[in-house]
Amino acid sequence: MENFPFLESLKLKAILSLTPEPLDDRLKQWTADHGIRRIHIKPEKGQKKGAPLQPAQAKAALDIILNPQNTPIYVHCLNGAGDLN
Repeated sequence: MENFPFLESLKLKAILSLTPEPLDDRLKQWTADHGIRRIHIKPEKGQKKGAPLQPAQAKAALDIILNPQNTPIYVHCLNGAGDLN
């Protein structure tokens, strides 16, 4: 919860999570309270080591990121999942 004031200061429209599991309940409630869209893409094991996104998933993520209706957007992956709590 310590990062919520910082995230609130960004005036986000969306959070894109590239994580195995969707956002936890506290973050779901916080985003709902602040009118922030939650988007979750579950990475699938890629063919290359260290590349967890399939090409179609990477394209979907880029489409979301580049859509002006979603900006400003916060994007995080498994390495940053704990940072939102």
